[in-house]
Amino acid sequence: MKISLSKTGKVSGNILLITIVTGIVIGMTLVGFLTLVDGQSKSVQRSQTWNQALVVTEAGIEDGMQFINQYAGTQNIGAWTNTATVNHWTANGNVYSTTRYLDAAHTIYYTVWVTNMNFASPSILCTGSVPGPSWLSNPNRISRTVYITSKSTVLFNAAMAALGTINLKGNNIMTDSFDSSATNYPGYWTTSIRKANGDVATDGKIVGVLTIGNANIGGHVMTGPGGSVSIAANGSVGDIPWIDADTPGIESGYSSDDMNVDFQDVSIPNVTWTAAPGSGNMPVYVYSGTNITATNIHSFAHVITTAGNYTINDSGDVYVATNVAVNLDVLSSVGTFKPTMLYGAGTGTNAAKVTCYVDCANCTLGTDDKPQGGGLAGNMVFLGTPNCTSLGYSGNGDFTGAMYFPEADFSLAGGGSGITDFIGSSVTKTVQMNGHYHFHFDEALKKWNPNSAFVATSWREL
Repeated sequence: MKISLSKTGKVSGNILLITIVTGIVIGMTLVGFLTLVDGQSKSVQRSQTWNQALVVTEAGIEDGMQFINQYAGTQNIGAWTNTATVNHWTANGNVYSTTRYLDAAHTIYYTVWVTNMNFASPSILCTGSVPGPSWLSNPNRISRTVYITSKSTVLFNAAMAALGTINLKGNNIMTDSFDSSATNYPGYWTTSIRKANGDVATDGKIVGVLTIGNANIGGHVMTGPGGSVSIAANGSVGDIPWIDADTPGIESGYSSDDMNVDFQDVSIPNVTWTAAPGSGNMPVYVYSGTNITATNIHSFAHVITTAGNYTINDSGDVYVATNVAVNLDVLSSVGTFKPTMLYGAGTGTNAAKVTCYVDCANCTLGTDDKPQGGGLAGNMVFLGTPNCTSLGYSGNGDFTGAMYFPEADFSLAGGGSGITDFIGSSVTKTVQMNGHYHFHFDEALKKWNPNSAFVATSWREL
């Protein structure tokens, strides 16, 4: 008798084993996938929260910048302390701080500290904090801290600066510098105090954007990235001994192509303006050697004897009396501002201080537009709005003052065979010069700015 054994039980066991293994693999795969999805979700949540914390921190930085800029144009540190509580800041010596909550539940907030040691370069430290994801261990918050330094913007930082091309054609062109605020300043520019900071700079980025020609530049030449300097056989750029020896070429270290400056447009201050008063006959003084003497009596279209903000609706001559500070707004309806004389009387601490906003298309300045006796450049400053696209200099005499016309093409006609001393600084769109000018940059102008807005100079996350 032959007995036959069934394989059904063995096959059924194999199928069960395979099913169990397959289920385990699928389960492990599912768990791995869910874990991956959960990790990805947490990563996205943390990334979003991390970025949100930076946004809150940046809001605090902006708050700090607004705080230090509320007194732009002054060095009134005391005013910071006096109004700190009004703006919900706490003053502790030279450190000011505040905490702002950005939601009703006080879960999103920043704390910002402003450290003001010398007013010139306050620093800001800010920590922004937001709620973290629910799965984050205590403390359930994410915070980010940023530290920035700042400095006051400078309108005048070179003997001659431009957005675009600078072309110094002709002979007898030279630049140097001096500091009228130094203790050894004799009251006017002299060769004994000259320094090599008479820089010529352009933000232009094209080949040949700066043409030195045969000029002697007592300072640095600078262009934007990719820009280049063209210099003739007799041109010289470097320190004072280098240019005084008529050394051809550019001294090592006196040329660069990394200039990247934002030339801010000029806007008319939002103040109450009144029409400038009428005419009168006033004395005009000039230097005679080291003495100031009256040369003549001149008839002025406008005689201003009281400080204030005045509008000029013509191109007539203007006289500003001793110890008077004024802002002048040359209205766009004038078309061309071309006074024979814009004169600021007085010297030293009693000198008139004139800031002229030129809002018309053209402006031509000359020898007799100056502070008394060719005094300080910072006492006679001309600011051109975007409406002013043309700036000229006429006359064969010296000029003392500062010109900031970032939208204007600046033309300096040749001054004959004599030398014209330009004491101060110019900032324009372009420059076209035809010889016989000596530019003497007054380094004290670095401290002059009607707005003095602070800008960030460094940014570092801690």
